[in-house]
Amino acid sequence: MHAIQSSNVDIAQILVLHGAGVNHCNEANSTSLMTSVEQENLELVQLLLLHGADSNHVCGHSLEHKFPDNHSCTEFKSDTPHVEYTGTRAYSCSFTECKARELMPVVCEKCSKNFCLGHRHQKDHNCEKLVEKITPTKTAEHVQQILASKKLNINPKKPRGKKSSKTAAKVALMKMKLHAVGDVKIPDFDRVYLQVVLPGGSVSKGTTKQLFFSKTWSVGRAIDVAAERGSITNTNNTGSSQKLRLFSMDDGSILPVDQTIDSLLQNEALFNGGTVILERVTEDVNVIDFELYQ
Repeated sequence: MHAIQSSNVDIAQILVLHGAGVNHCNEANSTSLMTSVEQENLELVQLLLLHGADSNHVCGHSLEHKFPDNHSCTEFKSDTPHVEYTGTRAYSCSFTECKARELMPVVCEKCSKNFCLGHRHQKDHNCEKLVEKITPTKTAEHVQQILASKKLNINPKKPRGKKSSKTAAKVALMKMKLHAVGDVKIPDFDRVYLQVVLPGGSVSKGTTKQLFFSKTWSVGRAIDVAAERGSITNTNNTGSSQKLRLFSMDDGSILPVDQTIDSLLQNEALFNGGTVILERVTEDVNVIDFELYQ
């Protein structure tokens, strides 16, 4: 408020306290008792009493409309700064017709949508990324059906010669090194690359996995790694009557689980870059019909 306005308000307050009005004194007496400045102040006070005054607001309106909100004043400036809301926010559930809200975000890691606690699991909100898992029982039944259709034969066809197998492995090895997966901690000079035909599959169907193993590993350990990489249920360490075993693609013979991969390479029972068959069989099966897996 300016100095003159402040003075005017002070005079107005004195007039109100003493019951003074605009016509409190007669014109002659008031004129004789006041100086020219006081006369000017009195006139301003009369205007203030008629129209009201606000410290942040000066314009010509009556008392009825003296406040900024009452006449949509364009000159009014609020002293209260605008503060952005920083309080707790609620998160809505994305599930259809669900009105629940949570104080913390509950995001599905598969579809990246937000849900309430009641719909946080994939099956509860019918997640579009949900993949139905096949139970071990159904998997075993499926393998049994495949094995029955293939009719594993203990008298396989005439095996392929070692010379042709070795040549084919060398050609395949160059391509396999570009795509095979395995434990990166295995030194390059210890790696043995193999194409593994998964249970019930075949090379022609593309149901294979290109992997690399350490030549110091036993065949049993290679089976465990191949099953894990191929997402195959492994019941070798249980009481199951069927076990996963590796067989040669050249003649269908079983690769003993207690022998090392290096020893098989030395005896040319296996070639770096060759193909082996991973199959689930009973313990009395030592040879399978390799042609069924080509």
